[in-house]
Amino acid sequence: LDNYQAAMANNVNEFSAKEKDAKKICNMYRNLLGLRFQPTEEGLRFVFTYIDPKDWTREFTFTLKIKSNPEAYHVVGCQPEIPNAAKYVQRLNETYLPDNDDINSFSLFVVSMRNEFKKICQS
Repeated sequence: LDNYQAAMANNVNEFSAKEKDAKKICNMYRNLLGLRFQPTEEGLRFVFTYIDPKDWTREFTFTLKIKSNPEAYHVVGCQPEIPNAAKYVQRLNETYLPDNDDINSFSLFVVSMRNEFKKICQS
């Protein structure tokens, strides 16, 4: 019983440390990029601000649905609409492996979507 309690305490401490790190990263994204995450019934909603130089508070959003294979990721909502979002999602589905610690493909996807929102403001 003592070993079990020690193992559980260790797991709780490890989880708390990871949660603290995740919150730091989310706060950094919010403060630097105006990015926040909102879980929804459809998936994970990405909300960007700090994109439109005429209105820094304007929100640009997309919701990423995570499904079982094939093509695990799908954009189910995007405001304003990004015409070539499907191209970025396809690339993400072809390159990103969620069990892998390498998140470069996912990061590239998010950056690409943000860049598309920036292009909308320039037109």
